[in-house]
Amino acid sequence: SLVFSHFLDSLNIKHKIIHTNIIEKSYEGFFDFSKIEQETDIKDVDLSKFDLLILTDCSSANKISKEQNFTLSKDIEIINIDHHPTNDYFGTYNYVFPYGSTCTVIYQLFKELNIDLSKEDLRMIFLGICADTGFFRFAGTSLKDFRYTAEIMEKDVNIHEILDKFKDKETLDEIK
Repeated sequence: SLVFSHFLDSLNIKHKIIHTNIIEKSYEGFFDFSKIEQETDIKDVDLSKFDLLILTDCSSANKISKEQNFTLSKDIEIINIDHHPTNDYFGTYNYVFPYGSTCTVIYQLFKELNIDLSKEDLRMIFLGICADTGFFRFAGTSLKDFRYTAEIMEKDVNIHEILDKFKDKETLDEIK
């Protein structure tokens, strides 16, 4: 979300980032999350003020809100960007690939659009890939996750700084 926000800022496009939950404390200190309205359900947002909704890491329209019967207005276009193989392609536009991480999908999209990303954006994408793939341990981790991580490393992004901050988060027994 923050990578998209930086891109939209560069185009002077007004936007809002919401997150239904609270961002985990383990991610504090990596990036400035102040632009994200945490614990905000989309049902509480006046969507009439927007003409486009970009949803990331959401496999189904019924997962957009915590409210079970929530439905989006047909008046707003939706870009659905996701990595879940179970995605039901609910968007007006769907950019869905069965990778281990939505950040891998986002990185691919920016590559295809020939949009250069800053080192900070690349660090965010790397952290997102790590988080979504369980630091490359989950079965859904794909070759693209590894390839794009390698590309990020080739762009002189210090991934070890991120990895070092997480190395003590789990004990050996938790990793087993």
